[in-house]
Amino acid sequence: MRAGRRTRSGRRATTLVVRVGATAVMVAVTTIGVVGGSAPAFGARLSKGSPMSKSQFIKTGDDICRQGNQLVAQAVAQVLPSTVVAPTAPQLAQLSTAIVPIYRQELQGIRALVPPKADRSKIKKMLDSFATGIKAVQAHSELLLNPTTNRSIA
Repeated sequence: MRAGRRTRSGRRATTLVVRVGATAVMVAVTTIGVVGGSAPAFGARLSKGSPMSKSQFIKTGDDICRQGNQLVAQAVAQVLPSTVVAPTAPQLAQLSTAIVPIYRQELQGIRALVPPKADRSKIKKMLDSFATGIKAVQAHSELLLNPTTNRSIA
């Protein structure tokens, strides 16, 4: 979270930068390249069959992340009023409750893909780290304030 930014009215505004899972997934996808594109529905199961090409994996993974990030942004907007200076513990707990299922669905969607053989090990490690981060946030919602304090979710 970036605290201390001032709005035009002079009020302090809080921008919650939800990096918990999205960063891990985006790293997993962008490590093998950055390409935009469209894909099946968020969380669609594709794990049966031949490995995807690198470009197919990137396009599909990018779309899953984009859809998840849109849902997370909506959850943040619903839970945290724009005038909040610093979220309270109950707000963080409510936010965690709202976004953890979104991140789980993102994780499930990416894991359902069949990555190129050359990237499987790297992607698996990154997605395992993402899963660890999701569990950490579910157990300790205050990590949403500063995800870099826990290396498993940074």
